[in-house]
Amino acid sequence: MTFLDELAKAEAIQTLETAMGPSGNVAAVFGVHKIHRVLLAGAFYRRTGRPVVVVCSNDGDAYRAAEDLRRLGIEECVSLPSREVTLLDVEGISHEEEIARLSALGKMVSGAAKVLCCSLEALSLYTLPQTAYRKRTIQLKKGDQFQIKELATALVGAGYTKSDRVEGRGQFALRGEIVDVFPVDQDQPIRIEFFDIEVDRISPFDPQTQRRNGEQEACVIPPAREVSFDAEVLNKIQARSLELPEGPLKESWLRDVKEYQEGIIPVCTDRYLRLCYEEQTTALDYLEKPVFVLSEPEELSTAERHLLERWTMDMESLAQQGMYHPSQGNYYADFFQMVEGYSRMLCETFPRSMGDQPLAALVNLKGSVVPRWNGEVSTLVEDLNGYLYAGYRCAVLAGTERAAAALVDDLTTAGISAQRGDGFPTSGGVTVCVGALSSGFEWTGLKLVLFSSSSETQPIRQKVRRGKKGSDFFGSLEDLHQGDYVVHATHGIGMFDGIHRIDHHGYVADYITIRYRDGDTLHVPVTSLDLVSPYISTKDDGKVALDRLNSGEWQRTK
Repeated sequence: MTFLDELAKAEAIQTLETAMGPSGNVAAVFGVHKIHRVLLAGAFYRRTGRPVVVVCSNDGDAYRAAEDLRRLGIEECVSLPSREVTLLDVEGISHEEEIARLSALGKMVSGAAKVLCCSLEALSLYTLPQTAYRKRTIQLKKGDQFQIKELATALVGAGYTKSDRVEGRGQFALRGEIVDVFPVDQDQPIRIEFFDIEVDRISPFDPQTQRRNGEQEACVIPPAREVSFDAEVLNKIQARSLELPEGPLKESWLRDVKEYQEGIIPVCTDRYLRLCYEEQTTALDYLEKPVFVLSEPEELSTAERHLLERWTMDMESLAQQGMYHPSQGNYYADFFQMVEGYSRMLCETFPRSMGDQPLAALVNLKGSVVPRWNGEVSTLVEDLNGYLYAGYRCAVLAGTERAAAALVDDLTTAGISAQRGDGFPTSGGVTVCVGALSSGFEWTGLKLVLFSSSSETQPIRQKVRRGKKGSDFFGSLEDLHQGDYVVHATHGIGMFDGIHRIDHHGYVADYITIRYRDGDTLHVPVTSLDLVSPYISTKDDGKVALDRLNSGEWQRTK
């Protein structure tokens, strides 16, 4: 698509390019809804090439922003989810969000990602520094010499869990002179075959059939945990544990030391964050002088307040249980203090006073949202005629290639000059394109309007009960019914199994329970309902293949 190329030439984007300067400048941008912030970030990046961080108040908005940017042609865009910080020995923890975070960090390390979409919580959470990420990354090529025992130790130090057979990301297995490992950023595991101590063959393989899928000359195995440690850190943990008062926390630390010495990754590694990394860094450490696009600063301020309130309650509860010590420190950075030295755009839907905030520019885009087109041609024709009469250049995202070709014929029959394309028309008429966004938009100043098909942004496989008509994500808990098939943005297709009240670190909250294949269970906070969508299809056979947590299946399906 070439929509961003057109928008990058707009006077507003040129003004923001000048206003942002090298660092520290602030611009207020009014009249922008969620879709316009996506366009703003994409057009600015396309024009300047500078790294951009889009910060939303929740993970759902951040996920959709990243999806929209990639659909608009920004392949260098990644989303960074938040995750639960686990300070108790809880069995059955899903590391899917952590794996997704590490995948995003890896793409930023390699330079493959320059645009980051995330929630305030996701960016504020401390993580491993970039230096530690590089240090814990294992690189092998054919002909390298490596003791298998040393490789196993390195994998444990990178956060990989030893198992009898590799089935999901973050696992490795040893069989004689063969090491199977499932890198967290790959869709298939890798089999490394040795001849004595020399790497003889490297092959991706199918974890179900165990068959190789070709060969490769080298492989890169990134860290599987944000908090992992080596022998040096283990010594620190052992020494610090002796300083702790007698109680459950000290017992847990000593037990973790013993397990690690036996080659077992402890269930809870988050509690050792401060000991693992002397410097406290966030994902911001992985981008060089980015420009921030802050979505509704007042909402972000509220999100940070709620985050800190929840964290304080959790830590007080853990301290009462004897499972938290002040030396473990805080796990979240002060967001607004963290971004203070960076250039940032303060994006608001409606104009408002900025108080004493000095501004390098004030831009009013006067944009509006165009609801997603539901496929009714007569309604679309009526809307297009109105915009064409007003002198707008119009485009429609029809979903598939087949749908686009059919729509061109329908519009032509209705008397509208329509043609296939990948951007806005240069003059009158309508361009019909392949693809879909989370919504359409109108950019009044440029006299541009885009309608987007209501085709699902998630893959569709088989028919199940529908959620509320016309919505992509559940609007309320009333839309969920026991036994409904649902799609979680990160984990894929599962079955809704009710709402349960769960005591987590003494903090009681309501969670949506989703069942996955092989008995896997996911608990989603009701505050993250925007990450769960109804599962819809066109087939009536009633057969639904559930995904399996931590297997990478959903990422391959997407």
